Amino acid sequence: MMVVTTQRARKLAKLQMEFVATVSHELRTPVAAISSAVDNLADGVMSRRAQAERYAPMIKDQLRQLTTLIEQILLFAATREKRHRYNSKLFNPAEVVAAALSSTSMLIADAGVTVEQDLAANLPLVMADFAALCQCLQNLITNAVKYGGESRWMRFAHIKPKGLDP
Repeated sequence: MMVVTTQRARKLAKLQMEFVATVSHELRTPVAAISSAVDNLADGVMSRRAQAERYAPMIKDQLRQLTTLIEQILLFAATREKRHRYNSKLFNPAEVVAAALSSTSMLIADAGVTVEQDLAANLPLVMADFAALCQCLQNLITNAVKYGGESRWMRFAHIKPKGLDP
């Protein structure tokens, strides 16, 4: 029993270290982008206003990504401690797709991924935690971009089951 407990503790410690390493790496990317943009602006590297204004959307997107990562970490911690409560409400599924695509737009554009949407306008409302569902979809989008191989395409579509209404 002692050997099994020790092995489990070691495995858990290894998983925790891998989690910390992954989180640190993921946090470093938006922080580096924001830092570089701010340094360029502060040092006057951008000589024209139009050039400087290019940085605003990038900084905003990277801050959104950073906030999302921090929220993921906090959600993970709350879920592990069983103190997270979901806030379910009715909404159109197309809204969550639009929100997830908006928050990952810079990643998608940088990777050169083409996104197609074929969602019916009259989809039934769903009852779910919007933020949690959006986060799940963002994770799927991020994984598709990172690990999608040579295919630079993703599609969001409603596929109607045979014999059923939307």
